Amino acid sequence: MSPYQTDSLNLAFPLESHLNVSSILFGPAIVVALQFFLYGVYLMLYLSCLSVLKRQVSTKASRFHVISLSILFGLASASVVFETARTLRDAAYYFSIISDNKQYMMDLISPEGKLVQNALDGTAAVLYLIGNIIADMILIFRCYIIWGHRKSIVVGPIVACTLSNLYGTACTIIITAKGPKTQDAGPEWFQLSHIMMGIYMLINIVITIFLIALVAGRIYWISRRASSTTSARSRKRFNTIAAIVLESGLVYLIVLIPNVAFNTSEALVGWDLTPLMIQAAGIAPTLIIVRSGKGISVEDHEEPGDLETGETTDVNLSTWVDTTASSQGRSVTDF
Repeated sequence: MSPYQTDSLNLAFPLESHLNVSSILFGPAIVVALQFFLYGVYLMLYLSCLSVLKRQVSTKASRFHVISLSILFGLASASVVFETARTLRDAAYYFSIISDNKQYMMDLISPEGKLVQNALDGTAAVLYLIGNIIADMILIFRCYIIWGHRKSIVVGPIVACTLSNLYGTACTIIITAKGPKTQDAGPEWFQLSHIMMGIYMLINIVITIFLIALVAGRIYWISRRASSTTSARSRKRFNTIAAIVLESGLVYLIVLIPNVAFNTSEALVGWDLTPLMIQAAGIAPTLIIVRSGKGISVEDHEEPGDLETGETTDVNLSTWVDTTASSQGRSVTDF
């Protein structure tokens, strides 16, 4: 083992895994570049989203989206700063070992340097956790609306998301608090720490897929049940909306799934996609609103149970189809 092993920062794998060009240069540079690219895309989408929401009639749903999406964007903006600093600092530390720059290395692992590192690690982790919670809330809110305000539909997802995020919080606290203090930690601890976070991400993958399926599946089901009373054009728009939900959800999954492998494989050290996570988590729900604002949106005029009982349901696409609200229905904006 390298003599620097016990003095290193919060490592998740043996130090030797970090001391190569891929881990020090290519991985951090590409991840940081992708982070700024995604943030630029997110910024444009967020501004477009605000424009879309301002054109809508003010409702509880629209106000919820403005507040939640604004908080999510603020977290993503702060994350860019902290994740960039954290990634570059880690790369600089490992480079100082390769270049034998002992003075710079000792500055980084001094009590003050470790305090800064712990602050960066902790803040980045907290930003991601809060962002993930808000993204879950937005998806659950969509489920609640599109399923006719049925609390029974969202109870399970709420419990699952709560337990998942509590587990993620516990993992973050354990890894952040114990890692830097465990001077004699061996490979077993480093491997366990990333397995813990890998499990958290896998749980997130399952929950995200389930929530997306609930929303998209409900829209598709409404389209099928209303096929006898709506035009082919309306049914096509419903299917388009379901596709939008699935595509937007895939934005997050495309980053989340590889990150599980990248964070649990010693061969991929340095390619930590965590900086991209909160950007993707914010882009997904924002993209749905922006795309729906370009002429594809849903208004659900059904009472809970209408479709199940066979009563007439009036479902329309507000921007595409002119309809008259059902006398027994109520209008709510789903997106």
